[in-house]
Amino acid sequence: RLHVQNYKSPEVSQIGAHLLRVARQLAPGAVLSVHRPPFNSVDHLHLHVLVPPFQNALKRFKHQPGFLKFWLVDPTTLSEV
Repeated sequence: RLHVQNYKSPEVSQIGAHLLRVARQLAPGAVLSVHRPPFNSVDHLHLHVLVPPFQNALKRFKHQPGFLKFWLVDPTTLSEV
């Protein structure tokens, strides 16, 4: 098994595009996000896939990438790392 600690790990180039492809195939239109260390709560790379409609505005704010959200990484950049 391959352990990928976070989005900065060299192994991300091997699996980043696959993660995005699977997420988009299974949940089109979902909000995708990756937490930037030290703002991640688990010690491995994982992709958040949130499907609207959102019942909780805080979850949307916390997980949707955007300007000044320093705790998130745009997951579309995973295959570019």
